This record gives sequence, C-alpha cells and structure tokens, in this order.
Amino acid sequence: VGPWCAANPDKILASSQSIDAVVPAEFDDVLLELANNKPKQQIKGLVYRHHGKIIVNAKRGFLTPKQLDQFPFVTKVYREHLPIEKYYQASLLHPFVDLFTGRGCPWSKCTFCLWPNTIHKDAPLYRPRSLESVIEELKFVRSKLPFVKEVFIQDDTLPIGRARQLSEAILKEKLKIAWSCYARANVDLKTLRLMKRAGCRFLHVGYETSDERILKNIRKGTAPKEMKQFTENTKTVGIRVHGDFIFGLPGETEKTIKKTIAWAKTLCIEGYQFFLPQ
Repeated sequence: VGPWCAANPDKILASSQSIDAVVPAEFDDVLLELANNKPKQQIKGLVYRHHGKIIVNAKRGFLTPKQLDQFPFVTKVYREHLPIEKYYQASLLHPFVDLFTGRGCPWSKCTFCLWPNTIHKDAPLYRPRSLESVIEELKFVRSKLPFVKEVFIQDDTLPIGRARQLSEAILKEKLKIAWSCYARANVDLKTLRLMKRAGCRFLHVGYETSDERILKNIRKGTAPKEMKQFTENTKTVGIRVHGDFIFGLPGETEKTIKKTIAWAKTLCIEGYQFFLPQ
C-alpha cells in the first residue's frame, strides 16, 4: 500500500514474485476484506497477480466522512499496542500522539505534493470527521493517556474554517490539551488567536520557496508577502512554527536558492527543513 503503489502498481508487482497484490488508493476496507479471506477477484480497489497475469479490479469509492466516523479511535490502538514513550519528534512535546480529523487537502493543487497526486487522486478535497467524534477522541486522550503532552493533527493541512470550528469546540468543552497541526501560510490573525486560546502550540508549514514565479509554477496559492505576514502573526499570538522548503522545483536556479535561504533566515522560526523533489 502507499504512494508508490498508487504511482506504479504494475511496476511494484513486476519487481518481485513475493508481492501478491497492491492497493493503489485508500486501503482500509481493501485490507479488511483481504484479512477476512474475501476472494481477491471480488475486492474492489485491488490489483493482484493471478497465474502470472496482473489483474486490475474495479475501483473502490473513497471513504466518506460518515464512514471515517465509524472507525475506532487510533489512540485506543496506541494505548493497547504502542509504547508511545519510545517515539520522538523534535518539534513536539514528549510523549505525543498523532491522529487525523479528516482526510485529503482542502487546496490539493500543489503540483509537487505526494498525497493528492497518489492515493487521494480524484478524491473529494477534504473529508472531515464530525467534530463530535474528534472531541470524543481528544477526551479519550485526556482521560486514558494522561501522560501524553501533545496531540499532533495529521490532516494534510487543517483548513481555516475547520481550525476555527475545532478550536471553538475545544474551548466549549473546556479541554485543556496542547495540539499542533499542518497549516498553510495564509491563516489569518483572528483564527490564529482562536487556535492559540484553544491550546494550539505549534504549526508545521510548507513555505517551499520565496520566489513568486516558482510559487506560481507549483500552484502553491500563496505569495512571499502573505507568508511573511502569516509568520509575524504567529509570533504575535505565540504559536511556534516549523518551516518546510524545497530546492529544485520548476524554475529553480542557484540565484533563487540563495534568495530563498536569505528570505528564510528573516522569518526567524523555530525550525527549518530543506528537501529536494524526488
């Protein structure tokens, strides 16, 4: 399962006779049906080898928000099976847990991004769980995993509207919990203030580059001036930021790389990460 299987299912199967099948898209229900011994030919969304021939079954629809609500809390699985204290992430308080409040990205236009172009390709942009479900899981963390110091929300990027709704729900329930998430560098000051009040401590943000032409080439949907203002706003409210940057995007030159490095230094954020596109 995963992005490589979405991009190259035939190549993955051809690479080794030990691989029987791959799932090019969402794999939750596919794996469940395999585990329950449902015949492979009847499982939508499966690509498999049969007598040396590669069989591509009919596609399976993407999970709906209602279906996501029916999943057991991943934090219950952590509690029962995972030694949480053995896992670290430099930007997060320790120990921490990850969870999703929704699948997909509300923007989904960035040409370089992994998930919208692989296992979530052609899916609805953002499929959120109900706020009731999310709040119940946060309550579970508070009551059953009291030693956990931070929750990282793994949604591709938490939409502004969703961030507001979630923050308001946390405040309404008077949940004292530190949380962080992925965000685009366009969240407004009012929303950031609300998030901070609700316990948001840290944002993981994709800046990518400071070059406007490259930003347009990759359909990022943000501009350097906007990203700079967003960063200043996070400092105003007291939310820390870890920034991601990419060298080698379409239109990149040695000059634009140096320009981005110099611009990134002016942000004075908590952490920096630099990638090369694969």
